[in-house]
Amino acid sequence: MSKSLNNKRAKKGEILELNAAEISQIEALAVHGHTQQEISNYLGFSDRTFRNIQKRDEDIFSAYTRGRMKAKNFVSSRLMGYIKSDTKSEMSLKAIIFYLKTQGGWSEKQHEALLPLTQGEANVVKTLSREELIERINLTKELIYLKKEYGETE
Repeated sequence: MSKSLNNKRAKKGEILELNAAEISQIEALAVHGHTQQEISNYLGFSDRTFRNIQKRDEDIFSAYTRGRMKAKNFVSSRLMGYIKSDTKSEMSLKAIIFYLKTQGGWSEKQHEALLPLTQGEANVVKTLSREELIERINLTKELIYLKKEYGETE
């Protein structure tokens, strides 16, 4: 036996089925960045039920995934717009730093070891391989260049 969301919540053992409008609503909510838990709460069932429905129904999984990808594409396009912009602004620098941190594995903490060192900090640098040290120096040089280029000061 199956239930639609228009009826009361499905009981244990019953299969919850979503209609085309509800599936479209899942995609629309995902496009706006809503999580699976938020979507399932909105539709009136648990996120565990939502995950089970997605496993069972490829259309629902695809709708959610499509919505998330549309949202990610929009945000990525805006981010890349700031990064590629010829206008040098604080926002462009922040976009570049954000991208390096989230997609490039870059961290400002990694580069603090290259600033004037205390004895304890020097011992940390000594544990780095030659390649790791060169990579950190190059990334620090790149950050210093970007900060100068975009006019950001410490």
